[in-house]
Amino acid sequence: MSTNPDETLFADALALPAAERARFLDQACAGDAHQRARVAALLASQEAAANIFESPATVRAVFTPEE
Repeated sequence: MSTNPDETLFADALALPAAERARFLDQACAGDAHQRARVAALLASQEAAANIFESPATVRAVFTPEE
C-alpha cells in the first residue's frame, strides 16, 4: 500500500462508482483544494486512458509536395 496520501485517495476514489467520486474527494480532502485538484487530475487521466480504445482511430494522411 502506498504511503503517498494522493495515491491512497486516488485508489480509494477509483474503487467508487464515478458518480460518487467528487463527493468523496470533497470530504476526504477536507478543504485542501490543491490536494483535491491533484487527485482529480489523476482520476481524469485514468479515465482518459481507460477510454482511449472506445473511440475509433483517426487516420491522418500526410502528403509532401512533389518536387
